[in-house]
Amino acid sequence: MGDILSVRLRPAWMVDPRIPWLEPWGVCQSSGPIILYGTLWILLLAYLTKHMPFAFMSAKSALSSVHLELESAASILGASRLRVLRDITAPLIKHGLLAGWILVFIPSLKELSASVLLYNSKTTVIPTAIMDAYLLPQWEAVAALSVLLLVINAVVVVVGYRCLGGSMFGQSE
Repeated sequence: MGDILSVRLRPAWMVDPRIPWLEPWGVCQSSGPIILYGTLWILLLAYLTKHMPFAFMSAKSALSSVHLELESAASILGASRLRVLRDITAPLIKHGLLAGWILVFIPSLKELSASVLLYNSKTTVIPTAIMDAYLLPQWEAVAALSVLLLVINAVVVVVGYRCLGGSMFGQSE
């Protein structure tokens, strides 16, 4: 009885889970022009939002390593801004951007806190599948999914090292 009274004494916006000012865009509901809940897009958005500072730091350091004199010299010689970007800036910052992508991808692959809040049966990701198998307990599934996560991380790191010009054992080719 006390719970019913406490619900009745609350304002309507506290009882109703919908957010009225977002309803016209369909952001809070499963209908409307923008459907985010229960899709992989909301998971991607959450991962990018959470791990974007890593990519920003990497991109900022890569851009700060490009000297302005190089871009100024190219523009003095008649190159357009697009050509300066394509021929000078992009080749110099590509390694930093790749490293930033790796720094975002690896933690996002094992992200559990955002996934638990935003996943459903259609958008199960590896960390939530590991958690579900752990709670059942199905230790074989936990081990198999953990090895899969480890293999994906190792492949991304090895490919990243190869693209950055190194090798796994510190010897350049």
